[in-house]
Formats: sequence, C-alpha cells, structure tokens
Amino acid sequence: MQLTTPDLVTTRTRVLDYFRALGRTIRNDHMLFNFESTMQVTHAEQRLMEQMCWEIGFPGELDPNVRPQYLAGAHPEIVEAYPEIQYYRDIVFMFKFMMTPTHHALPEIKQWRQRDAMLFWSFDINKKEFVVRGFAKKSLKCVGLVEDEEEKKMQE
Repeated sequence: MQLTTPDLVTTRTRVLDYFRALGRTIRNDHMLFNFESTMQVTHAEQRLMEQMCWEIGFPGELDPNVRPQYLAGAHPEIVEAYPEIQYYRDIVFMFKFMMTPTHHALPEIKQWRQRDAMLFWSFDINKKEFVVRGFAKKSLKCVGLVEDEEEKKMQE
C-alpha cells in the first residue's frame, strides 16, 4: 500500500511503534495467533483452549491434543459456542499474511473472487502445527519481519 500524504505516513509509523512496544511488553508465552513466527500451537493458545474447555466443560481441558482441533474447527464445539474466535483467528492470520515483506509468499497476481480468499484450517497432528489453505487450496504461511538485532544474531 502506498501512502501518499505525510499524515498517512505518520499514522502508519505510530501504529507500527504501538505494536512494536506492545510486543516488547507482553511475554511471548502470552501471545495469541503468533503466525508470523510459527504455525505450531503456542503455549498461549493451549492455555486459552484449556481455560475455555474448563469453563464450558469440553473434554479438551484434559487432552492437549484436542485443544488445537478446537481452534482449527475440526472439533466445532468452541467455534459454534464462540464464533468470534474463528473471526479473530482469520482476521489476524489474513492481516499477517498480507503484511508479508515479499511477494513470494503471496498468491499469484490475478483476479481473485471473494470465495477464493476463504481460509480452510486443519491441524497436522504429526507436525503439531496449523495448516491453512486458501487461494485455490494453496497452503498459506505468514512471513515475519526480521529486526536489525535479530538479523545480526542470525549472521553471527
């Protein structure tokens, strides 16, 4: 997205600064939907599902292998009881997916229909990670930005 006026550039910078500061404040084990770092189930997502299962009385409270299935929608009980979690998950994923710094991870450039962008979630039990498909059933991944300090560490 091109920002053509100084006020839009300033607003973008403030938003990025806000989220960067927020990311430094919140511990990593409390971050939900951290798809730009990993597609594996995070500790925060496990804890959220455990708490929701305990509150409602679903069996995932006792079985950590079932909890990701709730988030992926394979076991639809939580998504049916709390449809907003599915919307939050999809919005966060699509936002992070579209913020990919290079075009290589994005779908090819062509005229897509709205239904092509629909996300289909599953959970790979062997890899213990979410699988997201969309845009002609292509597997989608988020690619995070690398901070200067992280980049230096990777080079060492």
